[in-house]
Formats: sequence, C-alpha cells, structure tokens
Amino acid sequence: GVAVPVHIVVAGVDDLSLRPRVVGQHHAVEVAGGAVVEVARGDWARPRALQPGSLRTAEGLQMAEEATSSRAALAELDRLEGAIDAAIAGAGAALAEFGGREDPRGTTEMKLLLSAAYCDAGDWDAATTALGGLQPEQVANGEQASLLSWRLGEIALGRGQAGPALAA
Repeated sequence: GVAVPVHIVVAGVDDLSLRPRVVGQHHAVEVAGGAVVEVARGDWARPRALQPGSLRTAEGLQMAEEATSSRAALAELDRLEGAIDAAIAGAGAALAEFGGREDPRGTTEMKLLLSAAYCDAGDWDAATTALGGLQPEQVANGEQASLLSWRLGEIALGRGQAGPALAA
C-alpha cells in the first residue's frame, strides 16, 4: 500500500479525542492496502479483509519478509481488536521469523508488541519477559525507544510501582 503520513491520517479524524489513539493505530495498519483512514475512523473491516490476502500472496510467492510483515500487522490488528491470544500467537510467530532472519528491527517490534499484548492481559511478568531485556540503546530508532519506555512504565504501573512508572 501507499504510506500515508500520520499527520494526514490524524487530520481525517473529526473527533479530537480519538486523535492520540490514531497515531498508534496508524503504524498497525499502514501496510494494509492504504486502509489507514478507515481504521482511524474505527472501521476495521477493510484492513481485516485485506491483510490475510496480503499474507497469502506473500506466502504463495515465497516472499518471506513480506509474509512476516503481514503476519506482524495481523498480530497488531488482533491486539487492537482485543483478540489477545491471537495477537500473542501471531507476534510470537513473527518474532521467530524475524529472529531467524537476524532482523533486529523486526525482532524489537515484535518484542514490543508481545509485551503490549501481555500488558493488555494484565500479565506483567510475561510482559517483562517478552521484552527480553531490551534497553533503549539497543533499539533501532526513536519510535522504538519511546515504545519501550512506555511499555516499561506501563509494566511498573501495573505492578503498583508508581515511582518507576513515572521515571520510565
């Protein structure tokens, strides 16, 4: 799909209270055939319909990297839709594939996604384990560093540790 800058996606959302959520969702579906605006408006049908087809096409053409990226996007959609078990399974499969290709960026993305899914389930120990000891200096970019800090803060808060949560 065509990448749509997040500021354009956010501008397409009339309800101002939804705009912060849209930024996180933008990343989840930007590979879903340009369906970002539909997701920003709460319409999950188009990306949900497009993503499995993208995965099947990539697998059929033996495009391992694209298949893994589609699997990762489906896992993130599952998480955003509340299908936590499916998100964990999909992110775990994508993590193994990224790891097998020695792709540190993809591996980090999936560790962050797995941790987020476990946080959604309230399993703080699994969320910590999913991060695998990631440190801010190990991540590929500022977005991943921000997500890591956010996740560490969420885990600390979930454990009732307000001080470390605020420090993250």
